[in-house]
Amino acid sequence: MFVACSEDAVQNAESQKGNPELGNTVKTIDSAIPYESPYDNSATCCSAVNMNFINNTDLNLEFEPYGGLARFDGAYDSYHFGWGIPLNATNYPNLISNETDEYFKLVRCKPVQIGAFSSFNQLTGQFPVPNLFSIASPTTSAEIGLLYEFGKFYALNAKITDPNNGNAIVQNNAFLRFPFLPPGYLSPNQLSGNWIQMPSNSIQTTDLWYHNQTLEICVGSDPGAYPGGGDGINNKPSELLFNYNGKPYILKLYTTSSDVVVLLDYN
Repeated sequence: MFVACSEDAVQNAESQKGNPELGNTVKTIDSAIPYESPYDNSATCCSAVNMNFINNTDLNLEFEPYGGLARFDGAYDSYHFGWGIPLNATNYPNLISNETDEYFKLVRCKPVQIGAFSSFNQLTGQFPVPNLFSIASPTTSAEIGLLYEFGKFYALNAKITDPNNGNAIVQNNAFLRFPFLPPGYLSPNQLSGNWIQMPSNSIQTTDLWYHNQTLEICVGSDPGAYPGGGDGINNKPSELLFNYNGKPYILKLYTTSSDVVVLLDYN
């Protein structure tokens, strides 16, 4: 069973929505890496994203989603594309925090639970607050609306338990990110010419790359050159292998041209 973590009405985010024109689209698909995701260039916001959470095992999965802005608009300033509410720590207490610029802060959400042998699949906004995810700290309608339309699911912190006795099998060390580069590669420029490195104005904005058509932001894998880059997730894995009661398991994250997938399975 899927247990949504939201306590707010969906209308809070819907009231902030614009009316992007949908036409021929180019999604972020780069076969040279290879990488693909559902974020497209039909507008600067509002890609349709299928959230697909699958638990094929006898264990319970719980995870805290982390989201941030999905695309680079070309500048560090107080406005994000055509969004009309200025970016500051008052309007966006989690996304901006004590900083004055729009990039790059990840927002933690309350836990989502996927029980043993269950799944959840739904077409949503880019980062579905508040209908699926609920921001963990006090927030505002402006912040919810901005993340719903312009956000991206970047990472999660997982906890896996035995439903028979409540034992925590995996916790504290299960911070995973959605993958971008294959193992052994540090930057997309080693494989493809379709990515541009974002300018940086702090440690957390290092090792960020955006696609030259969709403007989607992805986090590189070079913590040696950029320690703490991508708000600290450039050194995180995308899958976790573990054993319990003699059985091997895998928790993995990935994206396709339509889906954002969290999968717990036997390995």
